[in-house]
Amino acid sequence: IAVLQKECNTCHVSCKIDQANNIIELEGLSGDFIQIEKLINDLCLISARRALDDIQYSTQWIYYDAITNRPVAFGEIIKQQLEKCYLQKQRGLVNLKDHTGHIRTFDLDKMIEIIHGNNPNLHSTDVKIERRDFKNPQSIQLPPYWTPMTKPWDRILLGRRENLFEWKANNEIQKLLKLPHMLPEPWLIEIHRIQNPRMFQQYMTHKDNFAARSQANERILYRLAQVNLIDDMCAHGFNRSHTDSAFSAYGHGCHFYCKAIDIDRTATLLAKNFETNSILSQQQTPSKPPVRFLFICKVLVGRYTRGDASMKTCPPGYDSLVNDTLSPEVFVTHHDAQVLPEYLIAYQSAIF
Repeated sequence: IAVLQKECNTCHVSCKIDQANNIIELEGLSGDFIQIEKLINDLCLISARRALDDIQYSTQWIYYDAITNRPVAFGEIIKQQLEKCYLQKQRGLVNLKDHTGHIRTFDLDKMIEIIHGNNPNLHSTDVKIERRDFKNPQSIQLPPYWTPMTKPWDRILLGRRENLFEWKANNEIQKLLKLPHMLPEPWLIEIHRIQNPRMFQQYMTHKDNFAARSQANERILYRLAQVNLIDDMCAHGFNRSHTDSAFSAYGHGCHFYCKAIDIDRTATLLAKNFETNSILSQQQTPSKPPVRFLFICKVLVGRYTRGDASMKTCPPGYDSLVNDTLSPEVFVTHHDAQVLPEYLIAYQSAIF
């Protein structure tokens, strides 16, 4: 605008600009308009090029490789069409043509590409896609099954086992029950999903960094939840201030277990150790087992080595410590972005 106004003054042309309605009014001799008109055309062309550059370099559309699960950027043709659909708020199924002329099908509600094989009798394959806005790092696609929220983080109750019909009908709960080395179902009381967009974004960024050096190595692990620290862990994640001092034989840091039953044994030992906080959520009678809490987490274990009680950090080149490199059962991490707490389970064990 400043450039146009200056040129108009030089050519003795009056210029009024209505930005709200994209209108330019010029007054003066017709001979003076020629230079101004050329300038306006040049400025419009520059603005259009900047808009294209803005789309090209400030946003990215990716899919996750089916074998490596690493993010891969779409080509420019598909990317531009996906971005156009996004800006126009299109929903549902869309068919887009790639640079070879091949038609590709996307479900913009589920954020997947539906790939049909050459054999029509075979089932199609769903590939996760994602839009990344580099001007707004927080825009990394959140899990579609998350409940809408207005708070920075939340715990969403998925179900209580006493409501057996709803418990059995909840696919998310049933999926959790099938996790390897999960607690026995009769022990469980209730399950919450943890939703924290900031931690999710940090974790996904960290995961990309791990993948770039072929060390993602993501695992589902379990973590003991001390009642007085639950809210802090849901809001801010895990860090070295949450070290289990009574169980630091494999290094000082946050300890995660491959088997949930090991968590319960650890809880029993913690309850008997006077140097640690009680994990009881309320006063219990001697005839009842205590209510205990368990985090189910995604953990980027990366490259790991055996730890010992003297180690406060990982050696250079390693991301976590373990009890046994050949068959690890305990992992110790030191970076809060390595861990994403996904669920919190309240339970009562048969062992106390």
